[in-house]
Amino acid sequence: MLQRRTFILAAAGSLIALRSGLASEVFEDITFKVVRKGTDVGRHAISFKPDGDRVTVTNAIDIRVKLAFITVGSFKQDAVDVWQGDNLIRCKSRIVDSGDISDVTMEADGDQLVVQGPKGRVRVPLGTMTDISFWNQNIVHQSILLDTQTTDLIDTTTTGGVEEMVDLGDGREVPGIRYEMTGSLGRSGQIWYNKDGRFLRTSFTTRGEKFEYYPLG
Repeated sequence: MLQRRTFILAAAGSLIALRSGLASEVFEDITFKVVRKGTDVGRHAISFKPDGDRVTVTNAIDIRVKLAFITVGSFKQDAVDVWQGDNLIRCKSRIVDSGDISDVTMEADGDQLVVQGPKGRVRVPLGTMTDISFWNQNIVHQSILLDTQTTDLIDTTTTGGVEEMVDLGDGREVPGIRYEMTGSLGRSGQIWYNKDGRFLRTSFTTRGEKFEYYPLG
């Protein structure tokens, strides 16, 4: 079974562009090529629909690992998040991991986020971010993240904030800021943003598998 992407992060999420007045490009739709051992194995598309103080963020992930033209592992996730101000207030996610299905929903209730998933109903503080919130640079300031497959909480530590040129995988390099992240459950990696908070790319290891994200276009 293909174990999924990053360690990704967080709790107490801050909606970057709405809160901090960052460039509108933070909300530009983007698709990443997913690379494993030098081979293109899939896509992760992120799209945004702002509406007043809310924004709907749609994630579509489709990864397939093949051996001699035979698919030996696959991961597909479709998730729709609704953010209001600093907080994730609603989420609906379906993951199909090598045939195993995980459905998760989240809904704000007062100062909590009610999560319904494989482990039943759990409650986490409102402001908790999920592990597919790469697009939100505030993820680097968080220490807890909600796994959208298992609904487990993942402890994370972030260091860095190093300015450097970022390889986009197609011969281009752009200025960016690199952060190093480590998390429980064997997750670790790097993530880069530009000066306006736009998510540029990531490189991560989870359950012994290393994946690279490179932007398309």
